[in-house]
Amino acid sequence: MNTPEDVLDVLSDLGTALVAFGTALQQAGTRLQAIPRVMASNPQATVPLPTAPPVSGMPTEGYVRIWNIIGRRAAKGHSSVPGMIPVSRATWYAGVKSGRFPKPIKHGRVAMWRMEDIRALISQLEP
Repeated sequence: MNTPEDVLDVLSDLGTALVAFGTALQQAGTRLQAIPRVMASNPQATVPLPTAPPVSGMPTEGYVRIWNIIGRRAAKGHSSVPGMIPVSRATWYAGVKSGRFPKPIKHGRVAMWRMEDIRALISQLEP
């Protein structure tokens, strides 16, 4: 059974944890506020930028599946995904077969494409 003393102990521990969390948030805020001052005091400082901006929210490197490339409609508990290259699945695989689109990397039965290859393809297709 929970006695009033047990409840008070739990509430006391919770209060201590909240105070520690608040202190950590204050310290993080202080550190974040110091960042713009450093940049303003040194205008020559450079901030590293990503090499390529994300395409449709996709990662800059790694592997993507076909539905990330051509998109898919919402179905069977999956949300809809807008495609980076608006072609059908059949057109995509015909392009892979003809060499117009990059070949996949197979992992078992799963076909994946390198994001670097897809970015190169998109840059070639853009006017």
